[in-house]
Amino acid sequence: MKDNVEFKIEADGTICTVYQEGIEEFARDLGADGLKRSCRASNVEWEEVSGQGKGWTVRAAHDSELAIRLEGDVKVVSRTGPIVVYTTREAALEDEIKQFWKLLPPKESSNG
Repeated sequence: MKDNVEFKIEADGTICTVYQEGIEEFARDLGADGLKRSCRASNVEWEEVSGQGKGWTVRAAHDSELAIRLEGDVKVVSRTGPIVVYTTREAALEDEIKQFWKLLPPKESSNG
């Protein structure tokens, strides 16, 4: 496990973080019984993007149109604009981590 872990604890006790080996032990050390539920934020996949060629892309797991895209020269999480096509998986994973919080599915409403 990395030396530094960024996570958020929701009001209901849900812990949100980037998955990595050793996270279960970390949660137990914090006093959790174990990870009861995990939610994939995004997918890093090799694909061919029309007009841009083949490469690695980062798309939200819950909405494949929500992806890391370009807005001018800036990489953003959006449903519009050209999708960033990475030449290496490592570069895609690095940006996936930077954009992790924006790639998560929306929090379910408790007004139900």
